[in-house]
Amino acid sequence: MADCIVVAMVFPHFDESATVVTEVDAQLVAVEFGEIAFVVKRIFTITRHGEMKTRGNHHAGGYQKLVLLSGAASLHLKKQDEEVQDFHLSSVGDAVSISPDDFVTYELLEDGAQILVLADQSYEESRAQRKKSL
Repeated sequence: MADCIVVAMVFPHFDESATVVTEVDAQLVAVEFGEIAFVVKRIFTITRHGEMKTRGNHHAGGYQKLVLLSGAASLHLKKQDEEVQDFHLSSVGDAVSISPDDFVTYELLEDGAQILVLADQSYEESRAQRKKSL
């Protein structure tokens, strides 16, 4: 652990905290499940490779938490009451919570940028929910 820096980061402009451990040859981002307000049924990552179009463009359908793992991301949420929220995730560990009725649009802003998504629905549940909202 001599070549290791541990930083516990709190992101006041977002809604969560994460632990980022940077070592000589690796970086670890830890999101504690005690901070997640729902039962996680699915975890997936999205990584930008080359040109990327805007992703999402749909209602979340369930609760999700997006955590930036690398690079930078822009996130646009339209709430059910029509309130619009824009987020710029630029530090590893930045996180945003998404509610079921939020309309989500996001873009990974550079090649190699990656987000981790924790979701309260399985893939099949999420797919069925999206079909119902069409």
